Amino acid sequence: IIKQSDDNYEYYETVKHKDSFFQTINRYYKSGRLKMTVKDFPNNFLAGIKKEYNEQGKLIKETDYDAPYKFTWEDVLELMNKYKISLTDPELEIGRGNSKKGTSWYIVWDKLDKSGLNVINVNGITGEITRKSELDYPIEEEYNTLPNMENE
Repeated sequence: IIKQSDDNYEYYETVKHKDSFFQTINRYYKSGRLKMTVKDFPNNFLAGIKKEYNEQGKLIKETDYDAPYKFTWEDVLELMNKYKISLTDPELEIGRGNSKKGTSWYIVWDKLDKSGLNVINVNGITGEITRKSELDYPIEEEYNTLPNMENE
């Protein structure tokens, strides 16, 4: 699936291959030359090597978003398999972060009984699970007992 759009400064293109979890984002100068390309796990994190080009088409910068992570995407998929986390779960969210404190992955998915969410955090270097938690959805009655704020 290819989606294209533009604004006053550049063209945008998103390419999603049928058998991939990732999409490729390309940005182009108005001249049509490639400005930037990068892989994206839709709306959660960038992956692989982001390449940036000047207006003459010369590569001017590369950023390796995978470099800080020794526990890889493939390792995350294996972990999800171990926990029987479905990639088609409508509540599934996978992300990662990198800061001075270190790197980590997080995975969020529906509880089996659909009463809330499971969350695990994984060390981005060792793959050690650093946190497991379950979050319950608020009970509908709790919403009905909240004060009416419209008249205050």
